[in-house]
Amino acid sequence: MELGRASLRAGAVAVAAHPPPCFIINPAEIEAYYLKLIDAIGGPFFIYNMPLTTGISIPLDVIGRLSTHPLVMGIKDSEGDAERQTLLADMHKDRTDFTVFCGAMAHSARSLAAGADGNVPSAGNLDPAVCRRLVDLSLSSAVAPSALAVAQDRVAAVSKVYQEGRKLPAQISALKGCVSLLGLCAPDMLPPLLTTTDTERFKLRQRLVRLHLLVS
Repeated sequence: MELGRASLRAGAVAVAAHPPPCFIINPAEIEAYYLKLIDAIGGPFFIYNMPLTTGISIPLDVIGRLSTHPLVMGIKDSEGDAERQTLLADMHKDRTDFTVFCGAMAHSARSLAAGADGNVPSAGNLDPAVCRRLVDLSLSSAVAPSALAVAQDRVAAVSKVYQEGRKLPAQISALKGCVSLLGLCAPDMLPPLLTTTDTERFKLRQRLVRLHLLVS
C-alpha cells in the first residue's frame, strides 16, 4: 500500500499488483484482497494475473466484478492459457473504461484478434518494432495470415533467446543480460536471482547476432 501510494506521488500513471504469493486463497478472498488494496492506494490500478509466480489464477468472474471499480483501469494477464486469454479479451472487447493487456506472448495474436487492447511482451525489450508490428497486424481487418504468422514467429524466436532451457527466474536474468548487451542497462540482478556470467552473456550475444539484434 505504501509503495503504491509513493509511486503515484512520484508520477506513476497507475499501480499494478498481483495477488499475494504466500497463500493459495479462494476467489472470495482474492476479490476482498484487491478491493482493500485498491481503496487503500486510492489511485488508478491495474490487476496483474501471473499464476506462474503467485500460484493463483484470478477467476474471470472476479476480474469482471473488479473491473467495475472506478479506480480499476484494466488488467495484465500473463496466464499461459489460450482459451482464457480469448475469453478475457472477448468479455471486455466493448469496454472503453477497462483495458486488457495480454502478457502471454504465445497467445497475443489470438488475444488481440478477440478484442484485447494490447500486449506486454518481454521480447519487446529486445525487438520492440516486431512486437509493435504484431499488434498492428493483429488489429488490422485486412491482413494476410502469413504476415501475422511471420511476425509471431519472429517474436517467438526473440523470446527463445532468453527463455529456451531456462525456468522463469533464469529467464529474467538472461533477459536482463541481453538488454545489457544492447547497452540499455547493467546485467545486475537483485537476490535471490543470479546475474548472468560473462560466459552466459557471450552465448546470448551470439544468439542476438544471429537474429540481427546486435552487430558481431
